[in-house]
Amino acid sequence: MKNKSSVAILCATFLVVLVSCRKDNLTNNSQDALHPKDKLYSVQEINAVIQSSLQKTGDFKWNEQSDELLYSAVIHGDSLLSVGYGNPQSSNTVTESNNTEAQMANISVSAAKRAGVNIDGIKSGILQQVKTAEAKENVLQYESPVLTNMVVKIGNLSTLQELRKSKAIRYVEPADYNKHLLKSRSAMATESLSSGGGDPAELPGWFIQGSGEPLIPKSYADQKIPDAWKISTGKGITIGLIDNGVYQTQTAFTSQEFGAGRTIALFGTFKGSNDVYANKDDMSADHGTGMASLIAAPKKVNLPVGIAYNCNLVSYRATDFVALWTSKQQQGVATALTRLADDNNVKVISMSNGWIFNVSVLADAVKYAKSKGKLIFAAAGTSIKPINLGFFVIDIPKSVGVIFPASMSETVAVTGTDYSTTGSLVSCKECHEGDKVYFTTTTATSAGVNNAVAVYHDTPGQYGFSGSSSAATAINAGIAALVWSSHPSWNDKQVLQRMVESAKLYPNKDSKLGYGPINVLKAVQP
Repeated sequence: MKNKSSVAILCATFLVVLVSCRKDNLTNNSQDALHPKDKLYSVQEINAVIQSSLQKTGDFKWNEQSDELLYSAVIHGDSLLSVGYGNPQSSNTVTESNNTEAQMANISVSAAKRAGVNIDGIKSGILQQVKTAEAKENVLQYESPVLTNMVVKIGNLSTLQELRKSKAIRYVEPADYNKHLLKSRSAMATESLSSGGGDPAELPGWFIQGSGEPLIPKSYADQKIPDAWKISTGKGITIGLIDNGVYQTQTAFTSQEFGAGRTIALFGTFKGSNDVYANKDDMSADHGTGMASLIAAPKKVNLPVGIAYNCNLVSYRATDFVALWTSKQQQGVATALTRLADDNNVKVISMSNGWIFNVSVLADAVKYAKSKGKLIFAAAGTSIKPINLGFFVIDIPKSVGVIFPASMSETVAVTGTDYSTTGSLVSCKECHEGDKVYFTTTTATSAGVNNAVAVYHDTPGQYGFSGSSSAATAINAGIAALVWSSHPSWNDKQVLQRMVESAKLYPNKDSKLGYGPINVLKAVQP
């Protein structure tokens, strides 16, 4: 049976309501001149600065803000400060270096020690500095066991100012301010979570499978995925999925259903818990199960099928929502990234989640995973503004483009498109686009039916539909596994290059839709 309600797969959910602000013309250079030094910026004033930056540049950076604004954001965010530290003898810009070894020595605890850096002493010195400045002992709230970052609790502006002066500090950012950019949980609960009307199963000819076959949308046929399955089904390749976990009630994701020759492993890192399963109370409850379906669902008659239906799957419950605005979500995802990075069996990582601008603790984890040779697929973003759903309390302009971490050079950004009978690429109205995008996949039958690829939900034998950039990301992660399985001796760069060369627009690259959809049959050829 199929679930008639379409379920939105939201990678980044953006809204329509702009906060009333006193100083919406604040700029980075004019903050201090317009604001009393002895008074905290209000949430409305800080949001106005973020709004202005997004409108002007499509981005926002905490490191470009004044001490006073940054401190105000920290205080409004439960006084929690994210601190990235490193070797004071190296330039802080080394974290942006193309020299992986030098970069990791400033991000990874183990790499720093291998390079002869007394990283434990540096961390202890910073903590002692904060303790002394704050006149209290219990300042440390969280520390990464793998990366050179931590969260401390501060109350004094001078503490922040002294940290920003230190050569041992790579960055300081509010750890929990972003909650003020979103509506309350109760307000969100009143909004519909559907991203488009219609049931693609009832649109004539959308599914092309023959007798005894799984549900195969014609968009898969256009990318020659069924033809590619005659050569590669992802066998021997392990994909790591970072999301909110799969439903415990969904039997498709068990070792019994995966069968001999395949493995599935479930882990949890959200809020420091070992819970591995999706929770009905999650703000994007069906999301992880849907993404797992698109990547690795076993091949069953008249049911959803994974692109790499013979691959191995490692699923991490690392968050409860696709928009990563809390420190607990960010820490959960960062921990999942580092664990997958250190898992030698994992080749591909799929993460259909993110935030509207850079979060440095997550950027550290992405760089760490990339340094271990992982191919990381990230969603370009899904805006719900065109369908009048609002979670944010600022307006997210089109200039934002590809969201973080898909905006990073270490990731492969993917977005969705609408179906076209002519073979041309048609932008999906709610999918983010931009020059960071590598690939696209059609996940909508038309502009009116945004969810058009079949996925499992909580009940065995039943399915619903997914779409937009989240679904496109999981699909392309599966495609990477098909290519890698066909060329097991290749590294991540070689696999990505083959995917690029097999894409529709190659050797050209569109400024919004990248290289377009991949011809998967071409990509898996010897």
